[in-house]
Amino acid sequence: MMSVIAFLIIAMFWQKSCFKTLVLIGIFASGIARAEDKWFCTDDQAMRSGNTLMICGVGTSYDEGDARKKALENSMNEFKTMCALSADCKGHKITVDPKRSTCFANPEKFHTSFANFTCHRMFVFTIL
Repeated sequence: MMSVIAFLIIAMFWQKSCFKTLVLIGIFASGIARAEDKWFCTDDQAMRSGNTLMICGVGTSYDEGDARKKALENSMNEFKTMCALSADCKGHKITVDPKRSTCFANPEKFHTSFANFTCHRMFVFTIL
């Protein structure tokens, strides 16, 4: 959580520049990727810095592929909701950059017919 706060503070004080924003996101995402079990998508759902949104989706299913698909759909739905509420997003073109995906098995649920796998997927959306 502290790294998220630090990221937001740095982003607020740094000049608005697409390149600098992407560098910040790269540094932030690489730091997250080094954490084994704890990363942005297990703690937070979304974050915005200027015209860049980092959004995570979570999906569960009996099948890992289906859980990944549901995580993608959930992240897209989250973005669409945030975009619809933001005056500077509606009607603009966007780019989507897939980042980290993590899936794990839920061993205690393998004898049930639902939620054997959980996937977290992060995407970076940039409003053009």
